Amino acid sequence: NDFLVIKTEDNEDIIDISSYRKRMAYVQMFSQKLMELKRNLEIIEFEPNQIINFRKLKMSGVTKEMIQDFCNEVYDRVDDRKYFSLQQVKLNGFESDLFDLGFSDWFYSNLLLSDERFSFGMMFGNLIFYKGKEPITIKSFERELIKTAGVIDAYDLMSELTEMYGCEVHEKSDVIYKVQGTEIYYDKILDRFYADEDTYYREIEEMGGD
Repeated sequence: NDFLVIKTEDNEDIIDISSYRKRMAYVQMFSQKLMELKRNLEIIEFEPNQIINFRKLKMSGVTKEMIQDFCNEVYDRVDDRKYFSLQQVKLNGFESDLFDLGFSDWFYSNLLLSDERFSFGMMFGNLIFYKGKEPITIKSFERELIKTAGVIDAYDLMSELTEMYGCEVHEKSDVIYKVQGTEIYYDKILDRFYADEDTYYREIEEMGGD
């Protein structure tokens, strides 16, 4: 099987898996094997579709114990049952000796895949994590941000997703669509999200009373 090349190719420490993903996008076994290798830190995706064999990092002095320490440090920085991204914890002051390696956030995010205490998902082009074992989605992530804010303008939400969490949000309609079918209320005239309908009507009443 082609996906086994990732594990058995001894002559290459850095592999571009773009062609694998295109050919095998719908082959569940490929995705499962790739994730297994990532979870075990046999390979690390240091840029999208670019993987490095762990032995290459080991030659540079990186050990799996150092990566586990990194995961523990992130775990200690994040509150239970909270969503986060590598960019977000860095913006909140997180520092690590591993940053001296000079890789992008994508690499360090992929290190966190090895820690099963985190749930994760690809959301708006970036890896978003959750401290806890829950099935998470873009809908649950966005819903949590809106409920935490109570009330938030659509463009402010898009800015938070982009600037705080490192997401790539190109269309406002995508953000609106993701929370349809939840208790989140969106007012298209005010272009604003509310935690629920009660919050919306409470604000309308307050505006009317001024």
